[in-house]
Amino acid sequence: MTDHVLFEKELLKIEEIIVSSNRKSAVYFENKQELQSLKELLETEGYKKEYEDSWMFWAGGELDFSRFSLVKKVTNSEELKLFLETFNNCYQKNDPQNVYGELGNYLKVSEKVWKKHSKRNRLEYFIIYKGDKPVAVSNPY
Repeated sequence: MTDHVLFEKELLKIEEIIVSSNRKSAVYFENKQELQSLKELLETEGYKKEYEDSWMFWAGGELDFSRFSLVKKVTNSEELKLFLETFNNCYQKNDPQNVYGELGNYLKVSEKVWKKHSKRNRLEYFIIYKGDKPVAVSNPY
């Protein structure tokens, strides 16, 4: 994460670190006018747009609560284990729709951070179910 538009020198340093770790370089940023120069720099360096996320904003009105019961907050070590397993299954090696690759040490960090901050409600993890099967997770990262 950065708090400013990257300069070419900064981008090259980041690429160097990522390539030395045998990872695919990916840049995730908001598509807005203020970042046009970043988009142009990335295109100049050979990057191309592969995916575009969309954010949804609630415009008011009535909420459909019918599926809220399918989302369960992680509250104990057993649920944390299931969360981490499901999280890991969401990021498989060589998945063409997953530019991030495998989670690796990120799982250990997620576990450590949850144990440190969840008791004080500074961090929440959620597991999303389809029936009784965990199919997705949500976390603040």
